[in-house]
Amino acid sequence: MNEKGEHILYHEHIRIPATLEELHHVYSWADEHLNQTGIADSKRFDIMLALSEAVTNAIRHGAVTGDSDFVDIDVKISDSAVYISVHDYGRGFVPEAVPDPTTTERLYVPNGRGVFLIKNLADDVRYDFSEEGTTVNVKFEVTRE
Repeated sequence: MNEKGEHILYHEHIRIPATLEELHHVYSWADEHLNQTGIADSKRFDIMLALSEAVTNAIRHGAVTGDSDFVDIDVKISDSAVYISVHDYGRGFVPEAVPDPTTTERLYVPNGRGVFLIKNLADDVRYDFSEEGTTVNVKFEVTRE
């Protein structure tokens, strides 16, 4: 996952309080910028869903001290890709250990689909874990309408 050498059309970083009430602000912010790019509607929907899941996971699972925590979101749009980075201050997890939500016993469990959705919607997903927290880096290859 590398944007070196690519022409970056848009780049912005935002920090939000780690509360689910902020999710609609993130969604509106990203939708506004993605709408201006000419990316196909179906791909924009995939990007928005993955972003929403990544931020929700950061808020629900990465908030260490609750309401005083923040989630950092970085979005870069190039000629050929959209890069999303979501950082929280939690300890992390083992992505491979997250249960498959498509198994019979998990089909009706009301949560646990975020990691699965991100992995299946994006072209590349990487998790970075450090003492400073957890970062999910997601890449979507795009074409213009």
